[in-house]
Amino acid sequence: MKFKVGLVLFALALLFASCGQKEAPASAELKIVNVGITNDPSSVSPLVSSNTMSSEASKLIFMPLASQTNELTFVNRLAESITTDDNVTFSGS
Repeated sequence: MKFKVGLVLFALALLFASCGQKEAPASAELKIVNVGITNDPSSVSPLVSSNTMSSEASKLIFMPLASQTNELTFVNRLAESITTDDNVTFSGS
Protein backbone atom coordinates (compact mmCIF):
# COMPACT_ATOMS: atom_id res chain seq x y z
CA MET A 1 0.00 0.00 0.00
CA LYS A 2 2.84 2.38 0.88
CA PHE A 3 4.47 1.58 -2.45
CA LYS A 4 1.34 2.65 -4.39
CA VAL A 5 1.02 5.88 -2.42
CA GLY A 6 4.70 6.61 -2.97
CA LEU A 7 4.36 5.91 -6.68
CA VAL A 8 1.34 8.22 -6.97
CA LEU A 9 3.15 10.99 -5.07
CA PHE A 10 6.21 10.57 -7.31
CA ALA A 11 4.03 10.78 -10.45
CA LEU A 12 2.32 13.92 -9.12
CA ALA A 13 5.68 15.50 -8.32
CA LEU A 14 6.86 14.84 -11.90
CA LEU A 15 3.63 16.24 -13.28
CA PHE A 16 3.88 19.49 -11.34
CA ALA A 17 7.61 19.85 -12.01
CA SER A 18 6.97 19.71 -15.77
CA CYS A 19 4.40 22.54 -15.59
CA GLY A 20 7.01 25.20 -14.80
CA GLN A 21 7.13 28.48 -16.69
CA LYS A 22 9.65 28.67 -19.53
CA GLU A 23 12.01 31.61 -19.87
CA ALA A 24 11.63 33.96 -22.82
CA PRO A 25 14.31 33.41 -25.51
CA ALA A 26 17.11 35.94 -25.77
CA SER A 27 16.93 38.26 -28.77
CA ALA A 28 20.13 36.83 -30.25
CA GLU A 29 18.77 33.27 -30.30
CA LEU A 30 17.52 31.62 -33.47
CA LYS A 31 13.73 31.74 -33.74
CA ILE A 32 12.04 28.84 -35.55
CA VAL A 33 8.57 28.72 -37.08
CA ASN A 34 6.98 25.31 -37.57
CA VAL A 35 4.34 25.08 -40.28
CA GLY A 36 1.97 22.11 -40.32
CA ILE A 37 1.01 20.70 -43.71
CA THR A 38 -1.41 17.97 -44.71
CA ASN A 39 0.45 16.52 -47.72
CA ASP A 40 4.08 16.39 -48.78
CA PRO A 41 5.05 18.92 -51.46
CA SER A 42 6.22 17.21 -54.63
CA SER A 43 8.68 20.04 -55.30
CA VAL A 44 9.61 23.40 -53.82
CA SER A 45 10.49 24.88 -57.20
CA PRO A 46 7.80 27.34 -58.35
CA LEU A 47 8.53 26.32 -61.96
CA VAL A 48 7.41 22.70 -61.54
CA SER A 49 4.90 22.81 -58.67
CA SER A 50 2.22 20.24 -59.46
CA ASN A 51 -0.05 20.42 -56.41
CA THR A 52 -1.36 22.90 -53.86
CA MET A 53 1.17 21.96 -51.19
CA SER A 54 4.07 22.59 -53.60
CA SER A 55 2.68 26.02 -54.43
CA GLU A 56 2.26 26.91 -50.75
CA ALA A 57 5.78 25.68 -49.90
CA SER A 58 7.32 27.75 -52.70
CA LYS A 59 5.40 30.84 -51.47
CA LEU A 60 7.05 30.42 -48.06
CA ILE A 61 10.53 30.16 -49.58
CA PHE A 62 10.57 32.53 -52.56
CA MET A 63 9.52 36.20 -52.55
CA PRO A 64 7.61 37.33 -55.68
CA LEU A 65 8.55 40.23 -57.95
CA ALA A 66 5.21 41.91 -57.08
CA SER A 67 2.17 41.04 -55.00
CA GLN A 68 -1.50 41.99 -55.25
CA THR A 69 -3.41 43.82 -52.50
CA ASN A 70 -7.07 43.41 -51.52
CA GLU A 71 -7.87 46.45 -53.69
CA LEU A 72 -6.42 44.53 -56.70
CA THR A 73 -3.44 46.85 -57.13
CA PHE A 74 0.13 45.61 -57.43
CA VAL A 75 2.87 46.38 -54.91
CA ASN A 76 6.50 45.87 -55.91
CA ARG A 77 8.42 43.37 -53.79
CA LEU A 78 11.72 42.38 -55.42
CA ALA A 79 11.25 44.45 -58.57
CA GLU A 80 11.84 48.18 -58.39
CA SER A 81 9.51 48.74 -61.34
CA ILE A 82 7.48 46.65 -63.79
CA THR A 83 6.71 48.06 -67.26
CA THR A 84 4.72 46.87 -70.25
CA ASP A 85 3.93 48.18 -73.75
CA ASP A 86 1.21 45.74 -74.82
CA ASN A 87 -0.14 44.23 -71.54
CA VAL A 88 1.21 40.86 -72.71
CA THR A 89 4.95 41.16 -72.15
CA PHE A 90 6.16 42.63 -68.87
CA SER A 91 9.69 43.57 -67.85
CA GLY A 92 10.97 44.38 -64.41
CA SER A 93 14.05 46.05 -63.08
